[in-house]
Amino acid sequence: MATFYFAGNKSVGDYVRDRLEAADCFEVYDPGEASVCFTYFTSEADVETVYLDSDGLFQVAQQDALIVDLSSISPSFARELSALAQVSGIHFVEAPIALIDTTIADAFCSRDNVTCCVAGTDDAIRAAWPFLDVLFSQIHVCGSAGAAQLAHAAYAMQLAALLATSAEAYALFSVNAGEATGAFSDACAHEGCGCASSSKCPPALTKESETILRAMCEKRFMGGYTVEMLRGDLEAAIRAAEDAELTFPVLEACDHLLELLSVVGGSDLNPAAVALDYSSEEEAKPFGIDWERAEAFSFHSHDDDDDDDYDDDDFDDDDFEHFIDRTGF
Repeated sequence: MATFYFAGNKSVGDYVRDRLEAADCFEVYDPGEASVCFTYFTSEADVETVYLDSDGLFQVAQQDALIVDLSSISPSFARELSALAQVSGIHFVEAPIALIDTTIADAFCSRDNVTCCVAGTDDAIRAAWPFLDVLFSQIHVCGSAGAAQLAHAAYAMQLAALLATSAEAYALFSVNAGEATGAFSDACAHEGCGCASSSKCPPALTKESETILRAMCEKRFMGGYTVEMLRGDLEAAIRAAEDAELTFPVLEACDHLLELLSVVGGSDLNPAAVALDYSSEEEAKPFGIDWERAEAFSFHSHDDDDDDDYDDDDFDDDDFEHFIDRTGF
């Protein structure tokens, strides 16, 4: 009987546990006793700690043990972990987790909704495959170390941009609802949407944007996949861009919108809740949003060492009030 160990996020841990135990695997609480270890954290710093500390996984795991990281980390750090694992005689696989529909309330309730990209040595991927097949409905093999993280970063960037533009389309349509009602029927244009009105639901460009807009229309902002998780994905994407000496303004703008939502109390909400960034205080309050916390929010660059970085003094109180008025925050 295979034994497994998990460290990290509770929602992902519960999913891994349920799936593996149903496949007759047995959980242990000492990584040194596990034949396979799984990890998932929303911060690269936490991944670094759990792997590289003096009592980290690379120190205590069995020789020839298999370790699968489900987190989003930068490709360069994934390559570093892979190299260290090989030196330690450990099989390391990067398998950043992704969801087909991020708006489902229980996003990790079904294997059909959970996918991953995979990278590592051929031997490591071969050893991990039986476990990955239990956990994921789709497994995309990307190549050598770092490749899966690069693919996942590209996915996360597109998801964040889609969420941000959908939120703005939803806000625009809501504000101008009186002008739009004559263009559409009284029923919402989104099939199966429970809002029962087209006045606040803009037409969708793609199937993916329709899914997100429907969640915004129905105000389904609770879910297993959270703003904190997506921000972890974007942190990895931003690090990848920095390593490549690239700057992506859209990526950073999306991260700022999610950062603001986190500051005002939305870190545990579904990312579709980014629509609340554009809502009134009354609309946002039932979801635990406190706009008074926004006073502590400041815009900043991710590259703190750049002399040309944004300076807080460049964004004064008048600018902040203008930003609040302009966006409807």
